Amino acid sequence: MVILKDVNYYDIEKKLVVSNKFLVINEGRISTIGRMEEYNNFRSSLPLLLSEMDCRKFILFPGLINSHLHPSKEIYNGLNDFDNIKDILNKVHQNNKLETEETQTISTLYSTLNQIKSGVTSIGIFTSRPASDINALTFSKIRANVHYCQSNQWIGDGEKPKIGDVDKLLDNYHYVQNNLSSDLIYISPATASELSADSILLSELHNIAKTHNKKLFLHVNEGKTQVESFKQYYNSTAIDYLNRLNILDRNISLIHCSYLTQQDISILNDTYSNLIHCPVSNSYVGASTMPISLLKSKNIGLGTDAAMVNPLNNLLFEAFFCLYHHGPSNLAEKVNSEYILDMITCLGANVLDIPDIGKIKNGNFADLIFLEKDGMSQENPISILTYLYNTSPIHVMINGEFIIKDKVFTTISYDDIENSFKQIINNLKGN
Repeated sequence: MVILKDVNYYDIEKKLVVSNKFLVINEGRISTIGRMEEYNNFRSSLPLLLSEMDCRKFILFPGLINSHLHPSKEIYNGLNDFDNIKDILNKVHQNNKLETEETQTISTLYSTLNQIKSGVTSIGIFTSRPASDINALTFSKIRANVHYCQSNQWIGDGEKPKIGDVDKLLDNYHYVQNNLSSDLIYISPATASELSADSILLSELHNIAKTHNKKLFLHVNEGKTQVESFKQYYNSTAIDYLNRLNILDRNISLIHCSYLTQQDISILNDTYSNLIHCPVSNSYVGASTMPISLLKSKNIGLGTDAAMVNPLNNLLFEAFFCLYHHGPSNLAEKVNSEYILDMITCLGANVLDIPDIGKIKNGNFADLIFLEKDGMSQENPISILTYLYNTSPIHVMINGEFIIKDKVFTTISYDDIENSFKQIINNLKGN
């Protein structure tokens, strides 16, 4: 048990700073939030040898949530200024066969540690090779929903992803779920996109999600090329097709949705599906953009996607890009900073199906970031977003444990991981 005293924290629901509080952290969760004037009476009932921390110099925020990340693609950062989606996917599918387990583990670990340094405490990661990624995630101690991606067809162009029989793929999923999940690692079913799974696999994966109160994740409508490839095969848009399969509900999270027809938008607004927006990635591959202003009633999370299509791979940059990328000639299409703050906190929690994160409140996981109080000038959402962008956390707590203390990782050497990552990059250059 740890008690945080003289706490000032940002209330994501009220959009204001709450002051003069104490927080009790017990078994990874916030068990009590009380007023400091009540603290002495409260403290007298507890053991003397209890850890206490004075927090008056900080403002606490809920840990940020990056809803979509391919962390092992960190090694391909900086290959191009931009590229088309067809060539990007071709490279991804080709490179998956070349990457060693060590390469993937180090790349994922390095990427994840950089996420934590920036204040991200929970991520949604998309992977077809979960064991290596989960090994890295476990070392980093980040909270993660692992979207285990499996496919049984490919109707797109270029190199196809790894394809398997439906029964075997379902066995694979259950093995990973039963053997690799933990207190910080959540496993969810996934397929690469609308091009990578037939109706049988989509329905089976959705059934797993619905039966176990999870979500099915897939990339969908990621630009004109993908939409046309699907329509050529099925004579339908993917959104219409998924709707006719009766799987557009609370148990699905759709990534990108950046090239939508009016009918697609109407369908999404009539269903309860969750969405994940990756604006930098969409711009990088010329895939248009999710029309958030028309879908604002949905649970929409924000993700950085991959360093391969997003060289900064920074959630706060993504947030500002989202703010100014939309509505370049029509302010009615803008997404305001208040909503974007929700996207990287409480809405991200809904999208990833981890309900006890994204807010500082009783019963939630103690995933917290500690920032210098003096750095914040105003409490309105745009000022808060600017403050988060310009300030790196002094401490980062995940599940009640300090993962970063005084800007230094407590359980792992960042320098050692960075050096190993640089060696991988040098080896790739040599080849």
